[in-house]
Amino acid sequence: MYDDTEASSKGEDLCGTSRPLPPKPTEKTENVEDEYENYSEDSDYDKIELPYEREEPKEVLEPPNSGRKFVTAESTFIAAHWKICRKKTHTLALLVLVAVYLLIGIILLSQNAAMSSELRKLNFSFIQESCKNSTVSLIIKELRSAFLTKFKTLQKHIDEKNEASDRKVEEKISQLELKFHLQQNVRNACWRPDSLSWQEFHGSCYYFSETAEKWTDAKKLCALSNSHLIIINSRKEQDFVIGNIKSVSMWLGLNDVHTEGTWHWIDGSIPTQTYWRVGEPNNDGDEDCAALYNNGKWNDISCDVQVHYGCEREVCVNN
Repeated sequence: MYDDTEASSKGEDLCGTSRPLPPKPTEKTENVEDEYENYSEDSDYDKIELPYEREEPKEVLEPPNSGRKFVTAESTFIAAHWKICRKKTHTLALLVLVAVYLLIGIILLSQNAAMSSELRKLNFSFIQESCKNSTVSLIIKELRSAFLTKFKTLQKHIDEKNEASDRKVEEKISQLELKFHLQQNVRNACWRPDSLSWQEFHGSCYYFSETAEKWTDAKKLCALSNSHLIIINSRKEQDFVIGNIKSVSMWLGLNDVHTEGTWHWIDGSIPTQTYWRVGEPNNDGDEDCAALYNNGKWNDISCDVQVHYGCEREVCVNN
């Protein structure tokens, strides 16, 4: 027999709600089988009235090793309610999961939006830095190119100057070598068997006396050495002669003996460059011969005055 209170309490424990149980079955009497046995085969079964009594359901014994399971009404009721509760629970759990997924999705979307914004900012910053770096790199390249161009130009200029300097040095060395050889040859050419000491300058040999003589005597002594009194043709020659004067003054091969006021060299040529002292020549006291002083100035003095002299001759003149 069913127990309402027990079933109700079980239903409430399972789902939290209860439903009314089905009606109780009619009880049988214990004499039902005996009554069936008293009837013969010809008995009218339709007229037999079977008494019904409420009978408690007997426990159905399960034969051993039968493998069959017997389901009672109570277990069927509990299973039905359990399925309903499981379905509700699954639905509720599914809704919770959906809500959780939606919440996670919203969080992820918000995080994704924030990350996208940060990425855009970083990308913009990176692009700005890249532009700055590109500009800096371009400026550096331009400066490097300008520096290399300037350096190459400067190097070329230095090389050209070095080459020019080398050429000048080589030319100077060649000139010195040539001059040295010429001096050697001139020394040989200026060598004479006499005791006079001759010096070479610009293709001529010069002798500077140790003694003082009158102008006419000095002229004669130079002629004995196949030379003549010095003739000044340039400033360089005059400077050379001044540097070798052995006294305050010396005779030059210049006079106006034949025509007063008309000065000419001993070879008959007219002087093109003169270095007279201020106010000279003045012919004071019959001054017809020119003398060179160590201050580089000329002066007309008397030909009878004894002063040092200098002789000059060309290199090619035979001894």
